[in-house]
Amino acid sequence: MTDEIVWVSGAPKDSTLVKGFDNDLRVADRMDAVKRNDAGEALPPERFPKEFYRKSHEKAQKLPDLANSGGFWLVSAAVADVLRSGNLGRTSLYPTQVFRNRKKTPLEGAYFCLNFGEQKRAFLPELSPLAERNWYDKIDRGYRYLPSLPKDGDIAVDRTARDGPDLWVDPLLRDGFFLSDRLVRALRAAKLTRRLSLRRCRVI
Repeated sequence: MTDEIVWVSGAPKDSTLVKGFDNDLRVADRMDAVKRNDAGEALPPERFPKEFYRKSHEKAQKLPDLANSGGFWLVSAAVADVLRSGNLGRTSLYPTQVFRNRKKTPLEGAYFCLNFGEQKRAFLPELSPLAERNWYDKIDRGYRYLPSLPKDGDIAVDRTARDGPDLWVDPLLRDGFFLSDRLVRALRAAKLTRRLSLRRCRVI
């Protein structure tokens, strides 16, 4: 059954998705919100920027359907519609405005901040030997990083990953997030998976 399949996205490791915008949050608030969001904490809308904008005179071009700006994940209306069709649990999509240049001209299209509000502890680091630990950390805290060039099967998860919400993060894996096959099929049908860098997990 396809629902037995679990996917991991390497989008957080894709530097081409990082876009240089400033936003309307204070620096300390930004850092705290990004940290909590990366950890899969459900957050209220006021923790996310209402506006993204360029400080320079350089005009921004159209954003991809998935982009990262200052640690915040932005998704297009098309992606948001597909995500809402699945089981998001406590994950939320908050509308935001993206400006081309000095807050004068809105960028074409609607965008949403993605709050990863769901965690699952299903990643199996001992069965994912290519997942990298932080060697600068003198104490092995148990978490790992998604390999730089992951392949299908490099990441192992237990069967609890198949249950519950369709989009989540795992506290033991950094630089990646997980999706159910139900959600991936819907995104593929809408031709929205190209920038997700999807790899199939081994379900143990």
